[in-house]
Amino acid sequence: MLAALYCHRFYAAKSMVRNDRFTVASAAIFLAFKVSDIAWPLRHVLEACYSSYKRLPEEDVKKVFMDHQEYYRSLKMKVLQAERALLYVIGFDFKPDMPTKHFLSKIKSFEHLDKEQLTHLRQICWNFANDSIKTTLWIQYSAKELAFAFIQVTAKLSNIDLPNRKSNNDDQDWYETEGVSIIRMQECTNDLLDLYSDKKKSGEKRPRAKQANADAPPAKKQAPKPSEDGMQHPDSSMHVPATPELSSAITATDSEHCKPCPGQDDHHDANGFGTGKSVDGFAGTAVHA
Repeated sequence: MLAALYCHRFYAAKSMVRNDRFTVASAAIFLAFKVSDIAWPLRHVLEACYSSYKRLPEEDVKKVFMDHQEYYRSLKMKVLQAERALLYVIGFDFKPDMPTKHFLSKIKSFEHLDKEQLTHLRQICWNFANDSIKTTLWIQYSAKELAFAFIQVTAKLSNIDLPNRKSNNDDQDWYETEGVSIIRMQECTNDLLDLYSDKKKSGEKRPRAKQANADAPPAKKQAPKPSEDGMQHPDSSMHVPATPELSSAITATDSEHCKPCPGQDDHHDANGFGTGKSVDGFAGTAVHA
């Protein structure tokens, strides 16, 4: 989830056409491992990412990297540069607020619910979190707003009673006491339910959130800072180049496992890799505009 949120925040401010998605995603995963204190070498991250990207077994990817050291070093340097560019864009906020923390702590505070209801609430909220991370909701709303929307929708669908104005004889619902307004809650729950409705499939337009999420990075370029060594270092104004392709031939065994990525034609070059031609004419990975 953390790596996916990094990517959402990066592409909220940067172009998906001019910044290679594979390289940025690999950098986001590598950064998420480091932030989570998981010692996972960059080589293993690249092997797993490249295996998924090219649809090759990891053993074949290891062989490709071993046989083409120059290519691996080039790919490694691009990911390290993308990691630094990613940090600049997200403002070095590599530990963003996550909805999971808020709904887990809030569910514990519902003392009137039994153990079975609490377990059900947690499980469905986790399901909502796993589904919504694939969308832009995590940057449209704050972590607390999204977490409370998970709880509110789960409670309504499961007929679980939560503290409200009538039960508390108060003028506020349970989420209002935490600083989330009724309007904001309605917008967030509506957008969340739209993920499972037919509105999105039919192309029907729906109103977007009126208030922007303050946690989202600004969609503007930052002026590059001059370096002491006179070299140009990656910053938020730079673009992540497309992933390079191997120029020399690889074994036939590798090419047998290669399949076209979703949305791509079944075109392959002499190396057995896809040519990157997609149905809409754009490259399979982002290229310079």
